[in-house]
Amino acid sequence: MDDATSFRLDGPVATACLGGPVPGLALRVVDEAGRECAAGRTGAVQLRGATLFDGYDGATDHRGVWFDTGDLGSVRSGLLHLSGRRDDRISVNGVNVFATDVEQAVAAEEDVAECVVLPYGASFAVVAVARRGRRIDAAGIAARVTADFAVAPLAVLDVAHSAVVRTAGGKPARGHMADRLERTDDGRFVLRTDRTPPASIDGPAPPQPNTDATEAG
Repeated sequence: MDDATSFRLDGPVATACLGGPVPGLALRVVDEAGRECAAGRTGAVQLRGATLFDGYDGATDHRGVWFDTGDLGSVRSGLLHLSGRRDDRISVNGVNVFATDVEQAVAAEEDVAECVVLPYGASFAVVAVARRGRRIDAAGIAARVTADFAVAPLAVLDVAHSAVVRTAGGKPARGHMADRLERTDDGRFVLRTDRTPPASIDGPAPPQPNTDATEAG
């Protein structure tokens, strides 16, 4: 992209404007059916161009195909505005919520050191780590998420820092943590932890405590 990145935080979804495509690179945004979206409509960001990928040698039928970046965004006045990754989007009763947006909103609370949003079925739960000497206000966080995003989380879990499983790069391993999120017979949500690092994480994971569970507070 040929313009400086800028950010817009005053809309329903935070976006980053990356500018227009560089010469030789084509850009489009498509809906779930592969149709090009109208200006300003959010969809899957796709790129095409020889600088990106010119196809396989001898496979002329596959030249000039569009590359799906995995990003969601929109084009306004010829400029690309990113709104998140497609695998970060959670659809709750027809309302699209981006996990990263919820995480940023919750992490802005003064008592919260870190937040991870975990998809669960057609909804999500919020996992929050308190700052040292602070306590998580689960009801307050649930109310803020509901007010900001028009959907209520299934639960807000107050967990220790060690309960956040990380990739080799230090980022929360959201997918693996979501696999550990369970609903008990009495309707409570717990985040299971175990001693063995997940094989799916891209690199060594820090040791986990012995098997136990963190309950929603």
